[in-house]
Amino acid sequence: MRGDFESPIAERPEAPSVRPVDAPAADREERERRIRRSRSERAERRRKQKRANAALIAALVVASAALVAIAVWKFGPDPGGRRPGDLTDSVVPGAMAVPSTATVTIASGTSASDAFANTFDPNVEPTPVFASYRSLRLNLPVPYTALTAIAYHQASSEKALAMTSLLPNADMSKAIKLKTSAKYVFSTDASGTSLPDGIPSVLKGEVLRLWRSHRTGATDRCADVGAKPGTAVFAPVTGTVLLVRPYDLYGKYTDYELHIKPDGWPEIDCVLIHIDKVGVKPGDRVIGGATQVAQVRLLSDRVPHQLGEYVAGGGDHTHLQLNKLAVPGKIEIEGKLYDVSKPGETITVTAAPPKAP
Repeated sequence: MRGDFESPIAERPEAPSVRPVDAPAADREERERRIRRSRSERAERRRKQKRANAALIAALVVASAALVAIAVWKFGPDPGGRRPGDLTDSVVPGAMAVPSTATVTIASGTSASDAFANTFDPNVEPTPVFASYRSLRLNLPVPYTALTAIAYHQASSEKALAMTSLLPNADMSKAIKLKTSAKYVFSTDASGTSLPDGIPSVLKGEVLRLWRSHRTGATDRCADVGAKPGTAVFAPVTGTVLLVRPYDLYGKYTDYELHIKPDGWPEIDCVLIHIDKVGVKPGDRVIGGATQVAQVRLLSDRVPHQLGEYVAGGGDHTHLQLNKLAVPGKIEIEGKLYDVSKPGETITVTAAPPKAP
């Protein structure tokens, strides 16, 4: 009896499955969806990998640049720059040649390009201070290591202001006798210690006082700062370039003059002449003792320098003086006043250029 009992869970023949008529089409669509999803996922993975690779490359480039910058900062100046203590045979990259024509552009204010005006090493102190006008201090316009002598003399212009030398006077009778000596009594050296609070060091040594019979006034209106031709010339003051122009020295020798307005002194015009390869333009900002603006011009082969009587090598130098502007913010050229506060004002000089300041 028990053996004839049919278990409720006994296997029964499986009923034949009924498939939809369109099953093959549904399978194809499912396979296609899977293929498309797989392709999309692979494409997304490739895009993510590319983005990751690009980020890695960018990070490596930034890290390499940082390492190079650190190495340059630690072990030396940028090859394109110049340190105030260096001599140079050419103006730093970005320098502009002064046009040989007598057409001049005057400007003031923000520079269109500070590429040249900012080429200095902030980790190197500016050249030492050697003179002053009231509270305005004047940095040595050449590297102190290249300095041959400093000679004060009279000016040809009544506009020139008296400067105060921060160095004592040399014994002139001894100076003339020691012309060929390797060490002059008025030889100079920079202060061995830095002063606190960023105050520039003061030059040590002695200065010459030279008289010129055809001029009147005291020997404190101009300073001839001696150095070999080609020596770097730095801005004596921090301020804005007002004017760069060619002129004829003594009416026949080509020379250049550079005018700078010191910050906080709108009535003062700081002038440099006997310069070559000027590398700044009107409107450029310059840093006293740190921004190279030109080079010492060779003139001793054509002009007998008074300084040449006291130093070897002809006495080439850059001439520095401070002029008082009759009208603050305006420079007088050939009897006309030009407003240097108007950027881009062009002056065409028709008459013969003036003699040296």
